[in-house]
Amino acid sequence: MTLREFIEQEINLGTISCFEDFRSSLQGLTLYDGEEIDLDEYKDYLDHDIEWVEIKQNYNRYYGTVWYEIELVNEEEE
Repeated sequence: MTLREFIEQEINLGTISCFEDFRSSLQGLTLYDGEEIDLDEYKDYLDHDIEWVEIKQNYNRYYGTVWYEIELVNEEEE
């Protein structure tokens, strides 16, 4: 699954509302070799395959927040 497909899945599930909402929910985005990706540049990696995703959901009485940590496969490794 690519990062784009994953975001579209999260939009369809109602977890996030749009691609920009997803960016604001990212806590960490890294490549397989550990290189951290600047969250402002995540759109450059939409077609990379995902190695793993950690989704953290925090709820209180009034609202819930979702945070994502994602590791992507390097294009050379695919």
